[in-house]
Amino acid sequence: MKEAAIDVPWLKVIATGFKHGIKWGLASLLLELPILLGMLLGLTSKEQAIRMAWGIPAVVAGLGCLIALMGFISVAYMKHRWFRYLALMFIVLFFGSQVMLLIFLPYVGIYGFIAQPPDSALGFSIAVPLYAFFLYWWSKIPIAMFIKAKVHASIWRWIVETANKDNRKGLEKFIKEEL
Repeated sequence: MKEAAIDVPWLKVIATGFKHGIKWGLASLLLELPILLGMLLGLTSKEQAIRMAWGIPAVVAGLGCLIALMGFISVAYMKHRWFRYLALMFIVLFFGSQVMLLIFLPYVGIYGFIAQPPDSALGFSIAVPLYAFFLYWWSKIPIAMFIKAKVHASIWRWIVETANKDNRKGLEKFIKEEL
C-alpha cells in the first residue's frame, strides 16, 4: 500500500528561508561595518545617499529572497520526483554544455584558416595538414565518449537512479528540525 504524501507547509518554508536570509544579510553588513562607515562618510551628493538608503535594504531583502528560493527548491527536490528529474537534467545540461564546448572548440579553428589564411603558400601547405591531423586525432574523443563508452546512457542511468530515490525521511527530518 502506498504511503500518504507528506504535507509540506510551503509558506512556512518560504518565510523561514526569508528570515534566515535577512539574518545572514544583516550579519554580513555588521562584518563589513568599517567599509559601510567609509561609504557613509564619503557620500558627496543626495543621489548617492538615496541610492545607498534604498540599496542596502534591497540587498538584504534580495538575499532573503534568494535563501527562501533555495529552501523552496530543496524541499521541492525532496518531495517531488518530477522535480528531481528536472533538477538533475538541468545540472547535466549546464555542465555538459561546457564539456561539449571543449570537445568541439578545435573545429572552430578551421574558421581561422578560411577568414585569414597564412601569408605564404608554404606555411599554408604545412599548417593545414598538421591541423587536419590534429582534428583527426581530436575527433576520436567524441567517438570514444558517445559511441564506445556510451556516456549518455550512463548519465541517464545516474539521473534515473538518483531521481527515484525516496527522500521521505530527509523531508520529514527537514520539516521537524528546520521549520
